[in-house]
Amino acid sequence: MLGAALVVGGDGLLGGALARQLETDGVRVMTTSRHAGTGTLSLDLATKPQSWRLPDQGLDVAFLCAAVTGQGACEREPAATRLINVERTCALADALLARGVFLVFPSTDLVSAAPLPVYAQQKREVEAHLAGKSAAVVRLGKVLAPRAGILADWIEALRRARTVTPYSNARFAPVPLALAVEALADAARLRRAGLTTVCGAPPISYSDAITFLACRLHLDTSLIRPVEAKPMPAAAVAQAGVVSADVWTTLESLYVKTATS
Repeated sequence: MLGAALVVGGDGLLGGALARQLETDGVRVMTTSRHAGTGTLSLDLATKPQSWRLPDQGLDVAFLCAAVTGQGACEREPAATRLINVERTCALADALLARGVFLVFPSTDLVSAAPLPVYAQQKREVEAHLAGKSAAVVRLGKVLAPRAGILADWIEALRRARTVTPYSNARFAPVPLALAVEALADAARLRRAGLTTVCGAPPISYSDAITFLACRLHLDTSLIRPVEAKPMPAAAVAQAGVVSADVWTTLESLYVKTATS
C-alpha cells in the first residue's frame, strides 16, 4: 500500500484521473495546481522554485504530471515551454528526491519518433535527468478519455454533416486513460525505477481512426477528407517489454460503446 502521494498537476486530465483513482484505492493524496483552491496546494512551474511550498515530510511518492503538453505550443515557444517542461520540472524533481520521495514521471512514446518533436525532446531531457535516480519513467502513447478530444469533436462534426480533415500521415498509438492511470500507479506501488512504455498497437493514422469510428457509428465517411502535413512524427513501434493495448478495442470502448450506453 502506498503512503501519502503528491500529484503535481492534479487538475489536468491525467493527474486528475490519477488522483481520483488513488483516493479510491485508499491512498492519502495531495494535489497541486497553478490555481489555489480548497484542498489543493498552489504550485506553478512558471514561477521561481523559491516560491514553491512543498510538504515538509510524510510523502512516499510524487507523480510529476504538470507540463505544457500541447505540441503546437512547444513548437511555437520552445524556450518558454522548456523552462516549464525541463528546467522547472527537473528542479522540482531534485527537491522531492532530496526529501526521499520516489518519483513517477509520465513521458511520451514520441521520444523515439522521427523527426523528434520539441515536446518529445523536452520529455527526453527530463528522462535523462532522472536516469539512475529513485524515479520511474512511464512513456505513454496518446492518452484518450471517453467521448473527449479531437476524435470526439470529429464525431460530432460528422453527425452534423460537416467535413473533417484528419492527418493521414500522423500516426499515434493511443491508450485509454484508465490504462495510463493504472501504469503510473503500478510503477509507484512497485517502486519500479527505470523505464516502462505503455502504448497502443498497432500505431494508426488519425484518418484511419476516425474512418473506423465513423463506420462503427454509421456516419457518412465521405465527409472525411484526409490531408497530409510534413514532417510528422511517427508513433513508437511496440518492442520487448512494452505494455500495449489493442487500438481498435480502445477506440471501440471509448467512442462507440459509450455512445450507445
